[in-house]
Amino acid sequence: IFQIEAGQLKEGLISVGSRNLFETDALDPEIIKRFDNHFTYRVINENYYAESEPEDSCHLRRILRWYRDFFGDASDEASILLPIGALRALRRLTSFSCGRALVLSGDKGNNNHEQFRGLNDPHVAVHGSFSVMVNYHAIGLYCTSRSGFVLHDPQEEASLKVSVLVFTNQED
Repeated sequence: IFQIEAGQLKEGLISVGSRNLFETDALDPEIIKRFDNHFTYRVINENYYAESEPEDSCHLRRILRWYRDFFGDASDEASILLPIGALRALRRLTSFSCGRALVLSGDKGNNNHEQFRGLNDPHVAVHGSFSVMVNYHAIGLYCTSRSGFVLHDPQEEASLKVSVLVFTNQED
């Protein structure tokens, strides 16, 4: 998670524990129902991924800069999940196809950047495992940064968001 607060870009770090003071069996699968998440935030710069994601660092920098610039006013704040696993998967998928691909993706998520306003910790849904909402807007920014294009389902109220990504192998 990233937040933009007073024009500053911050990374969110999560610590996960149990609501119980002591767990008798740390391998008990029911412990997931007692997760207690704590987030802390620290200021970073937009080159955050330069070392860990060298193949995509310019695209990730563009995405972080886009959010920082859009929500950068002193009175504006935002909380953004960056789906780094999905972006890695897209990079690997397009590497198999010489940089070209058409990807159809649907999941519970957001594709409208206005939905990221406010300083909120992400909702973590627990259902035998755990999940968070997909940021299809960021995935679209990644695709367009690679000179592709994206079509998002325009229905705001839909619980299932569907996006089409087209990678063209025309990167700058």
